[in-house]
Amino acid sequence: MRDGLISNATQANAALPSSFEALDAIIQKFVNVSLNITNVASLSGNLLLFNFSRTGALESTMETSMLSDIQSFCPADANKNTVLNRNSTNLFENHYFKNLLNRKGLLGSDQILYSSDLDTSTTKSLVESYSSNW
Repeated sequence: MRDGLISNATQANAALPSSFEALDAIIQKFVNVSLNITNVASLSGNLLLFNFSRTGALESTMETSMLSDIQSFCPADANKNTVLNRNSTNLFENHYFKNLLNRKGLLGSDQILYSSDLDTSTTKSLVESYSSNW
């Protein structure tokens, strides 16, 4: 695989996983570019920025106390970014995965790696392994 010479927002939006997609759709997008379930779990844990407008509803998979916490550290200007995982802002380590075990995945696409109907046969064991291996 190589980088393209042309950027196409429509194609990128169709090919890249959305935070609102189901786990099977996210896995398929990884498979489409020759990646696997291990890549889904490990690359999801490397997400650093999020644009939160203070108008979003709480994800159904998220611990309820997280909404006010998120709102407290997200900028009031919805056009600015903030750190997603304050425990590990510049590192790839296990806090992200420990958060998933405790239902503290920030995005729905994060938490479904551990709290979905499909996770048992796909990503759940990876999340458990990554949460304890650092």
